[in-house]
Amino acid sequence: MKNKTGYFQPAFNEQSSGSTFSKDLRYLSFFAVAMILLHLPVLSRYGIHRDELYAYSCSLRLGLGYLDHALVTPWVTAFSLFLFGKSIIAFRIFPLLSGAAVLILTGLMARALGGRRFSLNIAALCIILSPYFVRTSHCMSQISFEALFWTASALVLVRILKQGPSPWWLVFGITSGLGLITRPSMLVYGVGVTAALMLTPYRRHLGSKWFWLGGVAAFLILLPNLVWQMDHDWATLSFLRETRNGPGIPPLTEFLFGQALYLGPLRALVCAGGFIYLMTGRQPYLRVFGWIFLVTLLIMSVMKSKIYYILPVYPVLIAAGGVFLENVLMPGRSRRLVSTVLLISGVILLPLALPVLPLEKVDAYTHAVSFGLIDDTEKYTGFYHDQVGWDRHAAALKTVYETLPAEVQNRCFFLAGSYGAAGALEYFLDFPGRPPVACNNLSWHYWPQPDDRYDIALVLSYTGGWLEDLFDRVVFLGSTPTVPLAADKSFAVWLCLEPKGPYREIRPDKVTYDWM
Repeated sequence: MKNKTGYFQPAFNEQSSGSTFSKDLRYLSFFAVAMILLHLPVLSRYGIHRDELYAYSCSLRLGLGYLDHALVTPWVTAFSLFLFGKSIIAFRIFPLLSGAAVLILTGLMARALGGRRFSLNIAALCIILSPYFVRTSHCMSQISFEALFWTASALVLVRILKQGPSPWWLVFGITSGLGLITRPSMLVYGVGVTAALMLTPYRRHLGSKWFWLGGVAAFLILLPNLVWQMDHDWATLSFLRETRNGPGIPPLTEFLFGQALYLGPLRALVCAGGFIYLMTGRQPYLRVFGWIFLVTLLIMSVMKSKIYYILPVYPVLIAAGGVFLENVLMPGRSRRLVSTVLLISGVILLPLALPVLPLEKVDAYTHAVSFGLIDDTEKYTGFYHDQVGWDRHAAALKTVYETLPAEVQNRCFFLAGSYGAAGALEYFLDFPGRPPVACNNLSWHYWPQPDDRYDIALVLSYTGGWLEDLFDRVVFLGSTPTVPLAADKSFAVWLCLEPKGPYREIRPDKVTYDWM
């Protein structure tokens, strides 16, 4: 439907549409409930993920900041553990509710961009079965709540752009501030919004007092974390500098094409249609969101970010893609066909994001569904393999500990080479008199170290070469039993004696970003 002011225009006047907000909200709530019911039967099928063990450790040490993330995840984890106790449900119920909220917000975004019931249907089908959104809804991690605040901020921004400068900028500032204390990447989104306003006639908002008051609101929410950053030599910035060239950073081509894998190929096509709609639509405010995406993509590319860092921006494109399809497809068979194809394609990819298959069959399924193109399947299924083995590795170390003489046990502390191993020791070895746990990986570096009376280390790590710098006697005791399906199939165990000083003084001066 072309017109002289743009390639595509809404197929209706949203103000006069017969679809009421309450009806649309109920319709989207049906999908949200379906999403929750889809996850619940397999919520605890494999085990606790490495990142959830890290979140557990962080929740035991609530503070104003952490090295590689901000505040929300540890505090939500602590609250959930308080409500539900130590269980997988406690780790995953709030991420699941967050994912359901993202689904509803994406549908409301489609409605706000000029869509009707079909566009809401497309938005819901894209979110409920997209590999990225399925995974972030299934695991407590630093990215579990990121898309929630990006999408909520975008929905508020639609209202602002339609109504003109208003107090709604304060609401935008609050949602953005909550996003900032969830994950620093929200700052990239804020830069994208500012740049998009400057590139469009909506630059007049930059002179509004409400715009700046919204900025002040976001700053005040972020301020406690900024204080923590200043007290810790801007630890997160150092982390980003150290990791931008690390092994997990993909080349540019993989970064760009990888987004289609995380979204699902057909859902990526919906997003492409959404981008077309945003940049060519009749309403000028639509282009603001097109520019936000382009600026965010450019910044993430230049910063050499991981593929999934940019994924929270896509709910807006998904919503716009639903409106795009609604405008170009005639009612009837074509719409039903598109919905059916999206549903089937999502179901085919579902085992790659949700543990609906036995773990031993996931890699074979990944190989088959990629038509044999993916040989190193564990690179893509590592999310699953990171959920098994931790309890057995921790139990193996406890067995070794129990064989030590009582006088050695009284002086012993546990030392781990990675945040996952350290978290496993804390979570699974919750017995009376358990030795304190130490680690130098990520946020563990900034937490209190064992007292000086603990001068013997029982170590769970990958390698032992770094231990000779800390202790004069390093004795290899063997390895934990192999767990074939685990990402970390086995750990080496050492007993370290005769430290070269109190551990808090001899431990590595700098935080370790890699696992040892």
